[in-house]
Amino acid sequence: MTRLGLSRACALVCIFIFQQVGDCVETTGANAVLSFKPLIVRHAEQTRLGIKPLFEKTKRSAANGGHAVNISGATRLNQVLDKTLQSQDMTNNGNDSAPNCSSPQYLDDSSEDFIHFRAVIRVMLYSIGIVCNMLSVAVFHRKSLRRNTTCLYMTAVAVTDTLVLLDGYMFLFEHDIGINVISHGAATCKLTMFILYCTPEMSGLFLTIMSAERYVKIKFPFKAQSLCTVRNTRIVLCSVALAVIIINSPIILTGLAFEEMPGCERHICWNFLHYDSRAAQRMGKDVAYFANIHSWLGATLYWIIPLISLPVINIAIIYETRKATKRHAHASSTALRINHVSVTQDTMTGTSSSTDHDDTGISETGIPQNANTSQYEVRKKSQKQVQRMLLVVTFSYVALVTPYNLLQTRVLDLWKYGRVHQWVFTIAIFLFYANHAVNFWLYCISAPKYRRELRRVLKSCRLPSRVESRTTE
Repeated sequence: MTRLGLSRACALVCIFIFQQVGDCVETTGANAVLSFKPLIVRHAEQTRLGIKPLFEKTKRSAANGGHAVNISGATRLNQVLDKTLQSQDMTNNGNDSAPNCSSPQYLDDSSEDFIHFRAVIRVMLYSIGIVCNMLSVAVFHRKSLRRNTTCLYMTAVAVTDTLVLLDGYMFLFEHDIGINVISHGAATCKLTMFILYCTPEMSGLFLTIMSAERYVKIKFPFKAQSLCTVRNTRIVLCSVALAVIIINSPIILTGLAFEEMPGCERHICWNFLHYDSRAAQRMGKDVAYFANIHSWLGATLYWIIPLISLPVINIAIIYETRKATKRHAHASSTALRINHVSVTQDTMTGTSSSTDHDDTGISETGIPQNANTSQYEVRKKSQKQVQRMLLVVTFSYVALVTPYNLLQTRVLDLWKYGRVHQWVFTIAIFLFYANHAVNFWLYCISAPKYRRELRRVLKSCRLPSRVESRTTE
């Protein structure tokens, strides 16, 4: 059997087999094509490219005087393959246009176990933070501290931090528990986002102004007596709060809901957790403004201004404090030398008496007996405590809010990192809310006076129960 005859026989066998496959595909209908689509599509191009040269070669052999070949099978198979590929192209195009509404893409899309774990941690963080912030308000509102302007700022920070944590419960219900409390209506959407933007910005600005006020008190102690008053502090707090509300008024005046995926007929409340930056084109002008502009405006008030201001102010506070300490120490040593010389002269002339010593408050060794030195030491110690507290609070603020703002402004685009994004996202959110929950503990660590007042608050809370128990006995 010649090579030409062998090739003709192989061609006939292949054509017959593919003809039968083509008939089977056509008779089973569209469902069968879809059922075997992975197998057909995977080999369709290779099969068609392989059959056509064989078909052309067989046709030329028949025209040159060879045996007649039934080529209708090859023609039929090519038609079936063309239809299959066209169907596959249409299916792909349809999948691109038709959304998968049952599984929307979220930045915080995680496994069920991971979501449960995150929900438990968030509930604990929010609850403990709210209780601690309320304790801070109670401590700063005590009579011994309420006239202190620094404590007024800290009270305002504690109140705004509490609102941030309460707002966090809304996102907990929406994303981790699955209850649509935010996307339920336009009012809840706007209110939740308004609180999410306003309260953290107020907290950051209050903290920055508090540090600036502390610098003024150290640098200009005499002017601070007229500038840093309780009345002026309240005016500053109200002015900052009003300015932040006006800046974020577009949240109330415009619509934040947009269609999650075209064709799904499901709207969600905009925030940076839900969309890839490439999806901003379908959101509409209002939502695109928040995605591209307002997020940077919020980051400026909440992150950039404190990030730049707080380290500079605190370094200046440390420098001025050390300079003031040296100045007071030099003045105290000079006063001691003068008093010592005067006492020595009085002793030599015999005009000194114990009564004079007691009246002047100077001992025979020239050391003051009055409370000037002790008052100076107390004031110095108190300043160090306040500065330590400011440093701890401000630097922890910068460290805790930076990851969140990197996500909000899309400086860090988590969509590029696959499944790793769920951990990065979760850590950033935990740090964000931890910033508004840990100030109580930072105060306790860095401020002994705060600890003393806290103990008094707790004792006063226990006192009524003790009185009631005694009366019942």
